[in-house]
Amino acid sequence: MKKTDTREKNAAAKPDSPSNIGECIRLPCSGQFYVLERALSKPRVSGAFDGIEAALDAQTAKFAERNAAAARAFAQLRVRCVREQRAALQIDGVTVGATLSSLTRSFLRPPLLAPEADVAEARFAHVLLVELTLHPVGKDEVDAYLYVYRELADDPLDHGLREHCTEIETPAFVEPFVQPDATRIERMSMRMMAASRGEVRRKTIDAYDVGATTSSLGLHRTIAGTMTLAVPHGGGTRRFDVSPHRQRVRAGTSRLPLDKVIHWASERAVGFSRSSTATATSSAFLSQFARPIVRLLDKTPSSVLIERRAFAEAIDEYARLTGLAWVAGRGAPQAWKTVDDVLDALGDTFVVDGQALDGSGAPLDRSRPFAEVCYRSRAPSIPGLKSTDAVRLKVGSRTCKIVLPSAVGHMGGAKDAQRRGLGEILNRSRAFRAVFDGGRVLFCSEGAYGSDDLALATTQLASIFRSVAALGDVHSEKGKTHEHATSFQAQSCFHVIETERALAHPDSALICDDSTVEWADYIELDSAAPRIRWMHAKVQKVASEAAKWARQDKTTLPPHVSPTVAVRHSPSLSASDLEEVVGQAIKNLARLRLRTSDPEFSGRHNTWMSETCALPSKSRIARLRRLGGLRRKADIEARFDAAAIDPHAVYEVAIVVPNYSKTQVESELAKIAAGDAQPSVLQMFWLLSGFMHACLEVGAKPLVFMHA
Repeated sequence: MKKTDTREKNAAAKPDSPSNIGECIRLPCSGQFYVLERALSKPRVSGAFDGIEAALDAQTAKFAERNAAAARAFAQLRVRCVREQRAALQIDGVTVGATLSSLTRSFLRPPLLAPEADVAEARFAHVLLVELTLHPVGKDEVDAYLYVYRELADDPLDHGLREHCTEIETPAFVEPFVQPDATRIERMSMRMMAASRGEVRRKTIDAYDVGATTSSLGLHRTIAGTMTLAVPHGGGTRRFDVSPHRQRVRAGTSRLPLDKVIHWASERAVGFSRSSTATATSSAFLSQFARPIVRLLDKTPSSVLIERRAFAEAIDEYARLTGLAWVAGRGAPQAWKTVDDVLDALGDTFVVDGQALDGSGAPLDRSRPFAEVCYRSRAPSIPGLKSTDAVRLKVGSRTCKIVLPSAVGHMGGAKDAQRRGLGEILNRSRAFRAVFDGGRVLFCSEGAYGSDDLALATTQLASIFRSVAALGDVHSEKGKTHEHATSFQAQSCFHVIETERALAHPDSALICDDSTVEWADYIELDSAAPRIRWMHAKVQKVASEAAKWARQDKTTLPPHVSPTVAVRHSPSLSASDLEEVVGQAIKNLARLRLRTSDPEFSGRHNTWMSETCALPSKSRIARLRRLGGLRRKADIEARFDAAAIDPHAVYEVAIVVPNYSKTQVESELAKIAAGDAQPSVLQMFWLLSGFMHACLEVGAKPLVFMHA
């Protein structure tokens, strides 16, 4: 049980007296800070405290059900103060007025180590609300902040006070603690924002210099969590634990008198006021981090992309659990025979009309309160449907939902109790991405996040691009193979991978793992250095003009006329065409540091050594394409193990996408910072950056190979 000193007992005898509140509690310099939009009122504060006390009483009552005698013997202590004016403070030329509301309440709860025991802990819950008004000397404007501290109690903002305040933007929250070339990050937690499934989520680092400009972690796809900052102060250093996305600051662990805590909170409020106009932190390191978006309603969407792979997995999982099959909706095209046909129709990037609509479809009146905004995709929306059957995006404060036309259908018929629409499955799985504000904001499976430095972000992404001229002459992924063929067709992507040293060095061992359950299309093992490259390829065929005319006229193409042309004749900027190959690469990152002792290695190794590639033509293309500088097949296993135990080993993960031109993609990405990029390019940017940072998180070097 927490020790209660004499002053607390004496104060409890006068529960409604605010004059002795400073004598009865000691609190840490810790809490949350918000911009106070309008002053709190006594009824609102009293109502919030009533709600908090009711929750505490419920804990005591729960224990009383097991031990009524002990509950009756419990002497309840209570101190409440509502909106007491405190003496003004002078801090760095700013007059700070403080209005105090405080609640201290004892309650009973079961011991955490023995929740079902007949004994209870007598604990004290504390809630402190300090309204801080700032009057800079010689200026007319007034800033207001709310300081909140709570211990063992509900958040008072959840009891009717949240509408009085807003969160401080991340740059403004961090900037008061950052002094370039002086402040030091001693500890930082980080987590990835996800744009594809399978990314590593979280890690903690120690002793990172704020002035550092490069880091495999401090990039626009990583979210800065709690930071321990050492800030120069006088002749020494003050340390702060800063959590910008929780609006929380903590300094030390000592408990101080209330007056000192209010003074500390006033200092923090003055700092926030001075940095309130900051749009980016002055720290080159911290400015690279992503930031969660406080209010998505204020952002304008530009495009939506449904993640086909994740959506298909969610549908398959629901079908497996319920045994239900897909049923087309009213107005579905005759060409939609299976759910895969629906997924194909939903595969392209949907461009969103910037006109904000209310729930009735009328233009939104932003002068009135609103909790949701609707946007329609531009027509034509979905191939095979009427132009009025648009995809709609519903945007809430921090989340999004997609409304699909009824024609896409349901899992199950009208009489099935577990019938569920594809749109509901899509939203529950969050298998989509929505881009806002010209690429600066992304809504994905983990929420809404923004990038403060798009110029830097696009430059970092472009650094992983590589060009191979021969990829521009590719017609297909594997080409046509004959029954007795021992190599892939010259105009295929696989042939280019095997023959171009930029993709696979001639002295390297090369394995083709292409199959329906592949780990990669190719695995390259350097015969000299501890280096392994995992390659994933994807080619979209480009139809020749002759093939297009033949299809239009419903005639047969002559045998001597090619149905396809080299991909360089029609370079792509599609984001949806990258989804499969990026998803495959990220999914297999877990196998990156594979060793021969791993259970799944043996079977796969035997396949590589003894079988041919699985092709319709029953060709004789061996999976082990070459040994390179290795002397025997057994050396393949040795190269995997040597890399796994070598701290200097280099692991590379490459996606090979011949349909894309390095020059064109770089040129289009450069338009993002200026706000001139196409919606599909914005989706491609977030998709490829998700691939890049997923690789960096597991210590792999990401590469993207395109044609020149």
